[in-house]
Amino acid sequence: MGGGGTDLPHYYQKHGSHIVTAAVQKYVYVLAKRWFEKGIRVSYSKTELAPSIEDIEHPVVKEALRLLGPDKEIEIVSMADIPAKTGMGSSSSFTVGLLNALFAINKTSVDAKTLAEMAFKIQNEILKEDGGKQDQYAAAYGGIISLRINRAGKVLVRELRIKDETLEELENNLICFYTGMQRNSTDIHRSYLNSSADTNSDGDVEDRLSEIKVISIAVEKALEEGNLNEFGSLLHRHWLSKRSLCNSISNGIIDRWYSKGLNAGAIGGKIMGAGGGGFLIFYCENSSKKALRKEMVNEGLEETKLRFEFQGSKIAAHI
Repeated sequence: MGGGGTDLPHYYQKHGSHIVTAAVQKYVYVLAKRWFEKGIRVSYSKTELAPSIEDIEHPVVKEALRLLGPDKEIEIVSMADIPAKTGMGSSSSFTVGLLNALFAINKTSVDAKTLAEMAFKIQNEILKEDGGKQDQYAAAYGGIISLRINRAGKVLVRELRIKDETLEELENNLICFYTGMQRNSTDIHRSYLNSSADTNSDGDVEDRLSEIKVISIAVEKALEEGNLNEFGSLLHRHWLSKRSLCNSISNGIIDRWYSKGLNAGAIGGKIMGAGGGGFLIFYCENSSKKALRKEMVNEGLEETKLRFEFQGSKIAAHI
């Protein structure tokens, strides 16, 4: 909702970060249980039967089991409500959920901060994925939260104080469409990190991210004050700043859809996540919703209903 990109270590280690992010009612389900066979069974888009941790192909499962175990006789199955690589934090949600399940199997209690930081450690520090911290924290904590990250990487989490009537209006006025495009967020993050490393563009990239951080602080204020028209305008400013970071964040088709959305009456919007595809979200008030939906349907986009989720990762059942 604000500050995306400033949660990358490359930026916050120099300048600190401010993020406003939220969890939504789209889930990744992870089933982990003791298996009656020897070895490890892992089922996702494919099924693996591995005699040991070192033989597992799925990188997150391998590293999570290395950290927490058990080292054999376990079955892990995952399913998700939405496709991967669509900017909705599915990989971090999977990592957080898997860690939570493994703690449960080991009969060990764990808090949201530990889950978020362990997930970030696996993805960013161990697997060397170029990504930030917001997805792990959104999945672990739930709700609408702000994250302040200092230069040492320490995160201060704050739940936004939003009135019930503001929250209801916000949910009703955020209209989301699936573009049908899937992309790898790590590749996009790497693209603008490479741009930042270029001595000719380093200042430009960091200046844009600093603009995005300022916008995030304003988003926090607008939401808590119930000024949703201002929130919509800030989404628009955020998108203009973000899409200027590198060429892979947007393209001609996305730009056309976004322009048509504004012409239909949306106040602002953005591509969710790193960019390049996935879900396109608009803030649009009642008088223009019908025109917006008609315009996007004519473009072949499918609306996806979003509602906020105020619980973080949780154990649904013990087997």
